[in-house]
Amino acid sequence: EDFYVAGLEWGEALGADVVSSSLGYNDWYEYEDMDGNSATTTRAMDLVANLGVVCVTAMGNEGDTPWYYMIAPADADSILAVGAVDSSALLASFSSRGPTYDGRIKPEVVARGVLTFAAYADAPGTYTWGNGTSLSTPLVAGAAALILEAHPEWTPMMVRQALMMTADRSLAPDNEYGFGLIDVVAAMEYDFDVVPGDVTNDGLLNISDAVLVLEWVLTQPDLEPDQFEGADINQDGELNISDIIVIIEWILTL
Repeated sequence: EDFYVAGLEWGEALGADVVSSSLGYNDWYEYEDMDGNSATTTRAMDLVANLGVVCVTAMGNEGDTPWYYMIAPADADSILAVGAVDSSALLASFSSRGPTYDGRIKPEVVARGVLTFAAYADAPGTYTWGNGTSLSTPLVAGAAALILEAHPEWTPMMVRQALMMTADRSLAPDNEYGFGLIDVVAAMEYDFDVVPGDVTNDGLLNISDAVLVLEWVLTQPDLEPDQFEGADINQDGELNISDIIVIIEWILTL
């Protein structure tokens, strides 16, 4: 982990905009340590993200093992932890799952990590097919680089939010797919002036929005069409507890 941190320091000092990490640690940790504040590399990744680097890391390949959960630093709260899906966008059984020990959704997003075409490290100039969240992670890192090319003024947290909120499960995130399969073009076109779930119209997404939606769910008032559309987060045509759950998950994760 000390070498990992040294690598992060080296890259950030040279002005790196994106870091892609296809390794992680759990051998000397317990699940209780996956709380976003304990592991050395987790704390380092959050620091580097706060210094202006988009941090992308593999969830790990522990989904079929007794460990099951993410590996550090995937539990960090300022990064994009990436799970693996196949060519049909179905979750790979080996892809590590969330949540973090403190209850946050993980992964943030997923990308193809089953039979992914990649450079072959053992034979320069050749290519192979590989499996693992180590294959899905650099795809998301590359997407982040493209987004920064289109929007160099965006911060790491803005890139993270754009990728998450335009992924295909953003309306119903979970601890297998996270916010879902990324959509790079949609992320580039993400409008930060429109705040999903901001039913109080204060330009922010916070607990006040969740409280107001809860009030509407309980009282079922006659809302204006735009109010109903904003509060029906999961777009099922109803105001119910599911909409509150999604808002709270957004507040906790974004």
